[in-house]
Amino acid sequence: MRNTITLIAIIIATAFFTSCSTGSGNGSNGKNIVALIDISQSIKPEVLDWYIQTTEKDICANLSQFDKITILPIDGASQTASKALLEIDLFEHRSEWDVMGLNANETDKLKKEAFAKFIHSKMEELKAAITEAKMHRQEVGNRTDILGALEVAQSRFDANFNNSIVIMSDMEQYADNCKMCAKGKASNWLSQTADVKYSNIRNFSIAVITGEQMAMPKPYYNEIKTYWNEFFTTQGVKSLSYQGADASQLKQTYVANN
Repeated sequence: MRNTITLIAIIIATAFFTSCSTGSGNGSNGKNIVALIDISQSIKPEVLDWYIQTTEKDICANLSQFDKITILPIDGASQTASKALLEIDLFEHRSEWDVMGLNANETDKLKKEAFAKFIHSKMEELKAAITEAKMHRQEVGNRTDILGALEVAQSRFDANFNNSIVIMSDMEQYADNCKMCAKGKASNWLSQTADVKYSNIRNFSIAVITGEQMAMPKPYYNEIKTYWNEFFTTQGVKSLSYQGADASQLKQTYVANN
């Protein structure tokens, strides 16, 4: 599902993801990542699987021992019944890949293999958590409250870390405060959500990854993208990336040194 990223996109993505790299966690430039994964019924199973793969290969696999990640669901109860799907503080688990080989090269190889195994096991936990959540939250699965999920995400701000929110969703808000539809316009949706204010979201860099949305008309996709670009601007967000099925910039962001 990945497209070949252009040189311009690489430059933009690199600039975006390094713009907030001044904090520290546990004595290093630790990252606090809040990933929001859309598990509502509007997301096709193959797209949800791609979200999970992206979380593993483009985010978690490239984190360091000083980073932490919280994964939260997006559905109709994103805020009212928020429950983390997975939380990992890598510093607490660093012994999992603290292995020694006969020489530096072998040690490095063994550490990488042990780290990859640890991350993969956590992704299996994530898959199980998503399956359980979808089963027990069926009554709210026909709605998508991204705004509510962002309220929860911004409450996870940690001043000791570089803070990022990664949203994996078609970005089609469908809740009481705003019900997007193909005939709608960004200007109308902005009016409907004008009273939504977040106290901390401006302190996060934000990346949106929609995945392939083949069933969504292109004009509608673009209208949704326009809404979110303008919405985040009004919230004071200075670092925003909005991509489709190309998550390669995430890998560039979370370069590990385990």
